[in-house]
Amino acid sequence: MGPVAAVTFIMVALTVPTSRHPVEGRVDLPGFAISAVAMALIVYTLIEAPTYGWSSGRSLAGYIGFVVLAAGFAAWESRIEHPMLDVALFKNMRFTAASGSVAIAFSGCLGSPYSWTRCWATTTA
Repeated sequence: MGPVAAVTFIMVALTVPTSRHPVEGRVDLPGFAISAVAMALIVYTLIEAPTYGWSSGRSLAGYIGFVVLAAGFAAWESRIEHPMLDVALFKNMRFTAASGSVAIAFSGCLGSPYSWTRCWATTTA
């Protein structure tokens, strides 16, 4: 995959023009850090929940921590001048419903092969 990624990177650098937006936005490093920690926490919690129990204290702490971090991310993004994600977009119910539907569909599509593999591994063992 390395050579394909290298060629793609070079082609993008040579062919994609720079932005014509008159004001350059700043990179939202705190927003990035909050979202990265929140995503890492929920993924870790969901992976470890079958081992410790879905309603164990450890799992509940992970869920609560994710909700707190996600709320913190939304609060942070709504207050800064150049947000990484404009949370005001979610006031539009059509946008919110469409985004939620796509997220659910992708979760199902990405989770199905994992479930199939586990099912096949347990039935053939």
